[in-house]
Amino acid sequence: MEEKLDQALLTIKEQQEKIEELEDMVQALLHCYQDIERRLDNEDEEAIPRYGSCYGYLQKLGGGIAGTRWKRKWCVLENDGMLYYWKTAAASTDPSADKAIITLAGYSINTSSFDTDLSFRLIGPHKKTYEFHAESREDKQRWVDAISQYLEHLELDTSSRRQSTVRGRTNTRTSTHRFNESPIGMFLLCFTVILSYIFVYSCFVGTLAGQATQPSLLETCQMKGWVLRYTNTGWARSFTILNGDMLFIYKSNKDTSGGLVLYLADATFSPISTRDDLQTFEVTTQAGATHTLGFVDSGVCKKWFEALVHSGVSSESQSQSQCQSRPHPQIQPS
Repeated sequence: MEEKLDQALLTIKEQQEKIEELEDMVQALLHCYQDIERRLDNEDEEAIPRYGSCYGYLQKLGGGIAGTRWKRKWCVLENDGMLYYWKTAAASTDPSADKAIITLAGYSINTSSFDTDLSFRLIGPHKKTYEFHAESREDKQRWVDAISQYLEHLELDTSSRRQSTVRGRTNTRTSTHRFNESPIGMFLLCFTVILSYIFVYSCFVGTLAGQATQPSLLETCQMKGWVLRYTNTGWARSFTILNGDMLFIYKSNKDTSGGLVLYLADATFSPISTRDDLQTFEVTTQAGATHTLGFVDSGVCKKWFEALVHSGVSSESQSQSQCQSRPHPQIQPS
């Protein structure tokens, strides 16, 4: 009597486990249906089932503390060539659940031709080997066909891209060769080379001219040195030269060909203030352009400020004295 009771309890337990598995599958299919319905409602999104081209339970051979043994996994083959597997089907609907991913690119599928062997393996050079066991022959064939179809598609796609790349290179070389052989192509090629030589020569001559004028400018200037100037991209270090009532601003102290020139005549200067941990002041020229200069040292900032203000005032006084020294026209009595 006790043996029959134990047998009945064992049967009830097995049936309960099967019922739980069926509930997991129904729950997963329900989520799949909801996902498909949501994607079909959205016209801008491609309608791809959440569970890809193939899904279901598989036995996976894995290792552990107790040794190598088969473990039942809910497996999903996505259309992008990713094979996911979870502990249960219900876990696949939980974003926080643990899952494993196998990238099929570089793998090949190995299966036995015997009907009684329901296992298949994923093998690849320098890759980990995975072995799965299906629950039936139909289930095994379904998985083998889905994986093989993706691997064939991936191989064809890779070979076609290689051929298109080779054809593109060949067509480019052929068209370039034909273009260079034509009279128009030869003319344009020679014209391009001549323009390149002219550009390089002009840059070289400009550099020499700048280097030739630099010593005389440095000898006659009142002040020179590195100054920070605020630009659209932030503070920029510039080599600055004060010569008369003109302020020359260059990017380098070795090349004075090209640069910014500020005319200090009738220019206005803001008081010295602190900005970005620097001592700064603004110079507004007669044309209305405002330039902000910055200095790390307050003494250097004061020295430059006084020199620029003095240069602008001297230029203004000189222009006023020249105007006053001019003889006024005398009006002859009629």
